[in-house]
Amino acid sequence: MRTLYRACPFNSSNRPPIFEEDKIKLLEMCLESFIKAKPKEITFLLDRMPEEQWKMFSKYGEIVDCSGLGNVGTFHKQIEMGRMYGKVFFCEDDYYWRPDTFPLLEKAVDTFDFVSPYDHPSHYVDDPRFERKYEVQLIDNIAYRDSPSNTLTFATTDSVLQDNWTKMMTFGIADHPMFEALRQDGYRIWCPTYSFATHMVNGLLAPNVPWHFI
Repeated sequence: MRTLYRACPFNSSNRPPIFEEDKIKLLEMCLESFIKAKPKEITFLLDRMPEEQWKMFSKYGEIVDCSGLGNVGTFHKQIEMGRMYGKVFFCEDDYYWRPDTFPLLEKAVDTFDFVSPYDHPSHYVDDPRFERKYEVQLIDNIAYRDSPSNTLTFATTDSVLQDNWTKMMTFGIADHPMFEALRQDGYRIWCPTYSFATHMVNGLLAPNVPWHFI
């Protein structure tokens, strides 16, 4: 499975629980954890990344300079490139990973349309966007549940992208309405209930896992 990993040196409006004022250190920590998750081929889509930081990424894969594309542009670039691969993983730069979990994510794509490595905690609390009625399936004794939506870090296949890429590109980076629209067409996103990774957003860490950076 090819990873298309997009990264930029600027902080998101979603504040992380660590390195809040130093995106480069956050990038380094998240990338190191991702490598320990054991991905295969990686292509890095770097947006306005200082060239002195390129070596952080180049030792692990190829680089595509996406300077000036911005958040929406780099996501659209992922979609365009993703149709070239059988299995593809779209990864954002602010995810912290459990070791050795990437092969599990790759295997889950054989069963599900979309797979997120992140069990979003908002799906467990009262939120008017979510019905909180979920289906659960087991793969190799790992419980996955379907989600009404998730973030823009997810795995899928070229066939799913070919069927949906034009629709996916109409939402910008609005992940929730995108996945809602895909769900209406019968495509669902699933996540492990013991997360493979967590989005590094203060107050929104994946539940159940004792993340050791805390």
